[in-house]
Amino acid sequence: MSRKIAKPSSVVLCLLFLAYCSSGEKASTPTSGSAFIYTSSAVEGLASALGRTFEGYYPAARIDFSSLRTRAAVESLLFGTPQEIFLDRPLVPAESLAAAQNGIPIYEYPVATLPLYFAVHPENSVQAIDSVALRKFLTGAWESWSEIGGPNIPCHPYLPLPGEGGWEACMNYFGLLDTVIAVVCTTQTDLLKKAEADPGALAVLALPIKQTSLRKLWWRTGSIEIPPNIKTIVEEPRYPFMLTITYITNRQKKDVAAGFLTFIVSNSGQKVVANAGYRPATIPVRIIEMF
Repeated sequence: MSRKIAKPSSVVLCLLFLAYCSSGEKASTPTSGSAFIYTSSAVEGLASALGRTFEGYYPAARIDFSSLRTRAAVESLLFGTPQEIFLDRPLVPAESLAAAQNGIPIYEYPVATLPLYFAVHPENSVQAIDSVALRKFLTGAWESWSEIGGPNIPCHPYLPLPGEGGWEACMNYFGLLDTVIAVVCTTQTDLLKKAEADPGALAVLALPIKQTSLRKLWWRTGSIEIPPNIKTIVEEPRYPFMLTITYITNRQKKDVAAGFLTFIVSNSGQKVVANAGYRPATIPVRIIEMF
């Protein structure tokens, strides 16, 4: 929030004006100025698409992004200088508590949702997986795909880093596993590259990937099998692995970052979200006036 100074003297006004002119910088508005935002690697592409579209509408605005590990991005918001982050998940309770203990206000805005997909090599005959099989593969209790009717080859789970949205979605469902036997990958690009070359791969996908040789598995719960289709999954309450793409800030100002947030949750921004393969936020809202 901007601070109002009551009845400043003309001398003070002149000094403020000279300081403003000497800086050579114009005050940021919702449609002009620059903002810097850290993103999770999994949503870097979505953030970039939203940023470039916003800049197309408002040429005087510039939104720059830098990809970080999700935990590092959160730490930057709590203990560093950035004031906005764009993540593949909301804050976890421990992070919200750390913010409260440090007196940092936190505002979270859901932007989109995305199912967490499980995928295998195209030569793997397995078509579906359930929570029992997934847990046993992740913990190493089962080592071969033959346990669920697949080929007699080792199962190699590929997971995002701890703290990423994909990891948190799995841990939220199973609770804190004592042991996780998996190839942990720094980015989704790295995960895809390794999994596509491994006939025994069980890849945890946290992106709406359109071009990959991997084949997505159906999710089995009891006698019901849910196809790996975003429309079906979002409408199916039995699917437990969902990512909530979230914009998080520690301030409320009418600057270009606020304008970008308003665009993201507007109908125009949500069209970009949908075109990128995500499910738009449930209720788009208008945050500030765009002038």
